[in-house]
Amino acid sequence: MKKVHETVHKNNTEAVIRHRVDWVQLKKAIKRVLLPGKDTAISSDALVERIRPLVDFPLKKGRTNERIRKAITEMVEEDREPIISCYKGYYIAESMSDFIECKDSLQAKSTGIQRRITAYERIMEEWEPPVHKEGLFE
Repeated sequence: MKKVHETVHKNNTEAVIRHRVDWVQLKKAIKRVLLPGKDTAISSDALVERIRPLVDFPLKKGRTNERIRKAITEMVEEDREPIISCYKGYYIAESMSDFIECKDSLQAKSTGIQRRITAYERIMEEWEPPVHKEGLFE
C-alpha cells in the first residue's frame, strides 16, 4: 500500500510541477506577444493563435479563453505587468491615460453590475413563480 501511495504522490507532484512550468511558459509567451499601445490590442482568440508556436503544451481557443484570462489577471495583479484590457483585447500600457481609461471602464461596468444585483434582490423579495396553465403563464 505504501508503494502505491508513493507512486500516486510522485505522479501528483510531477503533474503540479508540469502545470507550474506550463503556467510560467504561458505568461512568458503572453509577454512576448503583447505590444505597447491601444492600436496593437489583440483579442484572446488571436493571442492563443500567436502563443501556440511559443509553448510546448496544447493551447486551445475556447469560448472565453479562460487560461489566457487567468494568466493575464495574475500578471497584472501579482506580477504588476502593465497589461490593459479594452473592447479590442489586450495591450501593454503606453501612458497613464491608458490606465485611467481602463480603470474608468471597469468602474462603469462595476456600477452597472451592482445596479443589476440590487434590482434582482428587490425582485426576489416579492417574486412568486408564475402559475403554468395550458401553455400560458398567468
